[in-house]
Amino acid sequence: MAFAFPQTATNQVIGSAGSHKTAGNFMVSYTVGETVVQTREKGKFILTQGFHQPSSLAGGTLIIRIAKKDANCLTAKNGEALATVLNGTPPYQYSWSPEGGNSTLATGLGPGVYFLLVKDALDREGLDTITIGALADDACEIHVYHGITPNGDGNNDEWHIDGITIFPDNSLSIYNRWGELMWGVKGYNNDDKVFKGKDFTGDKLPDGTYFYVLEIEGLETDKGWLQITR
Repeated sequence: MAFAFPQTATNQVIGSAGSHKTAGNFMVSYTVGETVVQTREKGKFILTQGFHQPSSLAGGTLIIRIAKKDANCLTAKNGEALATVLNGTPPYQYSWSPEGGNSTLATGLGPGVYFLLVKDALDREGLDTITIGALADDACEIHVYHGITPNGDGNNDEWHIDGITIFPDNSLSIYNRWGELMWGVKGYNNDDKVFKGKDFTGDKLPDGTYFYVLEIEGLETDKGWLQITR
């Protein structure tokens, strides 16, 4: 899903604001932000001098635009927010709160309101907010299966946990019947961090019943059993 930007409109000033002549020799033309003096000598030479006025940003605030991705559901923490500064002088310093990190992209966000403070190289600041919503109006569900058959036939060789990817802050531990830790990982994701019926060293675990402890930040700890059958 692509980031969604809010629609904005920007005011613009086009053209001259007026001019002033003195004795036919000097003419001052001015626009918003710049004054130009033209000096004419016997119709042959023209000297133009520009006087740039101080930037309207000096001492002012930065303009920030934030795009977002909503979380999957009320208990998910997979929302994102992407900030763009429309003016100012880079590099920029980003500070998201109450969470989100210190870069232009904030990840791991649950539904709620987030604040972003940006400061540029000239110490000008900008503050904006974004509300991360939920695509589903109920709690996300995780479904744990109780068996795998890691025999290399490509069918059920890995332990797939439905819904685990929307909870990246998780920890999984697998024990044998004597309570010895056989395998474990933080951030189980059904991909590169997935249980394949092997221990920490990569050796195949014997067929039998094992026990798991799945901890997810913000949710209750889930405990259960897993059967390995080849």
